[in-house]
Amino acid sequence: MTLLVHIVGEGDLGSDILRLEGEQRQQARCAGVTTLQNAAAGGAGCEAVDLLLRGAVAEELESRFVWTPLALELGAIQDDGHEGQVRVLLLGSSSGYGATADIAKALASLLERDEIRAALHKRYGLEVIAELHADGDLNEQVGRGDLSSWVEAAHGTAADSPVVVSMIGGATMMCLSAMGVVDHLGYDWRLAVAGSPDDAEARLIRRGHHGNAPFYWLRALGYLEQAAQWARQNGREELIDEEHTRLLRDLQAVLGGAGQERGEALAAATDEQLASLVAVEMTRADNGAGLAVRAWVEKHYEALLAEENAGRAQDDQISSVFKRLPGKELGKVLGLVRDEQLDQGSTSAAWLLTTGDRLRPVGNRAVHDAAAPTASDLATVNQVPELGERVPSWMHWPGRGRVLYICGMGDNYQRSSVIERVMDAGPDEEFRRAVPGGMLEGGGVGDVDFLLLHSASPGSKETAVKTCASALLAKRPGDLYAPGVDIIDYGGAESNDFAPVDDLAGEVSVMLREVLRTKQPSAVAIVASGQKLVAIGALEAAQAWCAEHAVPLFVQTSVQPGQNIKRSGMQFHRIALHNDAEAALREAAAASLSSLNLLSAVRVLSAGDQDMDVWAQACDELRKEYLAAVNAKDPDAHAGVLLSVMDTVHELCLETEGDVDPRLVVVVAEAVDFPRRGKKAAETLFRERYAWQDVKAYSAQRHGVEACSRGDLLRLLYEVRNEVRLTHGDSQVDEAVREVMRNRFVDVDDDFGYVDLLEQAIKSVNAGPGNLTTGLDESWAERFRALRHWAEERA
Repeated sequence: MTLLVHIVGEGDLGSDILRLEGEQRQQARCAGVTTLQNAAAGGAGCEAVDLLLRGAVAEELESRFVWTPLALELGAIQDDGHEGQVRVLLLGSSSGYGATADIAKALASLLERDEIRAALHKRYGLEVIAELHADGDLNEQVGRGDLSSWVEAAHGTAADSPVVVSMIGGATMMCLSAMGVVDHLGYDWRLAVAGSPDDAEARLIRRGHHGNAPFYWLRALGYLEQAAQWARQNGREELIDEEHTRLLRDLQAVLGGAGQERGEALAAATDEQLASLVAVEMTRADNGAGLAVRAWVEKHYEALLAEENAGRAQDDQISSVFKRLPGKELGKVLGLVRDEQLDQGSTSAAWLLTTGDRLRPVGNRAVHDAAAPTASDLATVNQVPELGERVPSWMHWPGRGRVLYICGMGDNYQRSSVIERVMDAGPDEEFRRAVPGGMLEGGGVGDVDFLLLHSASPGSKETAVKTCASALLAKRPGDLYAPGVDIIDYGGAESNDFAPVDDLAGEVSVMLREVLRTKQPSAVAIVASGQKLVAIGALEAAQAWCAEHAVPLFVQTSVQPGQNIKRSGMQFHRIALHNDAEAALREAAAASLSSLNLLSAVRVLSAGDQDMDVWAQACDELRKEYLAAVNAKDPDAHAGVLLSVMDTVHELCLETEGDVDPRLVVVVAEAVDFPRRGKKAAETLFRERYAWQDVKAYSAQRHGVEACSRGDLLRLLYEVRNEVRLTHGDSQVDEAVREVMRNRFVDVDDDFGYVDLLEQAIKSVNAGPGNLTTGLDESWAERFRALRHWAEERA
């Protein structure tokens, strides 16, 4: 079955909408609708078919096109080799200027007649079944559901069956909205556009397919190993450049390769290799992204110190302050160097007290809060040359880029301008998820540029000039500058003349490719305005460029108050990667989830179709619930989430070969670190006191782990975090566990490790007071498990 999404317009009457104006156009419209209605009521079948396919207006009012949009679309479907049933979804609008509900109803009535459908079958070899939706709203909200539910109900889940979206008649906004919807649903779509006036079939423009897009997206999101694996599996090894190879080698040197423990690798890593890790992690900007900052500060300080000592006499050699103050937090090391004036005159110590001190809050936020970096954190890191220069050219530094809006200019300028409407509405949640840095504290989608495309028509030029001037009015409070605006004249025909689709779309596409190459935007939005063929050319160029540069692409539609529209509104549709990229995106999401990098997983899944976007939203909900729980004043109110996080980390650790990922240790530490209750306060789950909390009253006696209270076990999980590499200590995770246990006089076996301690803590929480543990909602773990299973099963 083929689904034809036909956007109803006056072109279905066969009238010349470019030449006719005012009362003459309205008269032609009324006469055409009446003629169709009469034919539907019982006119001769052959005459009715002719009206449907060639038009229903008087000869002097006819369009330059011989065939109506519906005829051209059916001809294209036939010419493309499709047979059998064609389900025609007639989309009319009951809102806006030039509503088309009456035309849609007349067409539907005609297509209900058996003899007309038989004639269409004889001519095109297609079984045409029409479904009417005449009460559409340009805001995409309708009386019985929205555009997405209409299309999905008509087409079902057969994502491989073809969908044709009309780009011939009807409002440009509705055409692009329909295209955005079918793309988001993951359907195999193509656009039907008009060719020459004498053509009997439309030209079909297929959904953009760019085979290397999965590689570019995986690489841009920091999944270097997965990108390289994809390239090798698909015979695209040439895509792996020197920068990719070097960076991947650096990350493997830090995090450990085959047969090498993570902790051993980190101990041997150089400051340059650690800088690569910091650059990639901060660019991805996930929770805990700054975890390696403290380790890099230490390594780089010691590298500077080694250079300094090389010029000193043997008796003047300076030892590392980190060696002299082992296990101290960076802040305490800095405090001692400053307060006790250690190593005065040392250039490496001076660097530590300046640059190292500036970076300290970035590392603290990751280590102590498991938090994503803020916009301020990113700016701090980027200002350090040794780190900023390690950011690869093909990764998008959060907040650095600009969003480019591409707008076609029609003949009639309307207030407020498209620039004002875009700036007033701002980006929606889906847009923020897609743009690097859009979801970070203090961050945003970046500055905004507009590209206005006008034709040779004087009206189109005037609209562009007035729209450009409106940019000053669109400056939002707090903005230092108005949005940037560029204007391009793509030529073409005068407003009443015809320009071939191939010529016009091709010219626009060439111009757009050069603009995109120059501007290098971080996101692109094509605004549904102006001539349809301009939007088609822009879409062709933007799809290709965005796929190669891993940049999100949106179609944006807008409405203004008018007939049945009470207020203006903006709507975004993200153009998803092609279906063959799904496996690569799932694999990247699975890799993120295995380290609980939820923000990265959200961004990966958001690049797919509706099915993947549903999971992206589910992942974002998990992320928000986790953050709410670890920042809550009353953790017991979020006990189900906190216990779920502990259970989830336990499962992930059991799957780990070698040392436990320090990031998981940090996640758990933040899930159990809350102010302890007072001595006389009621018992809690997560705020219990621990034995050594009151140092003066504490009498250390050796005992087994089974004698530890719930408060003791939760505190031990927190203290382990302070001893592992990448945080404050110098131990592998399991070694750190045994060291902490020795320090707290807890006797454990030599093979006792992090998994064992976490398991004991989970049991202790579950064994808490019945009034606190009964009915705990641990659905967080179940939902995370389902998400991860879905990602791994289909990868």
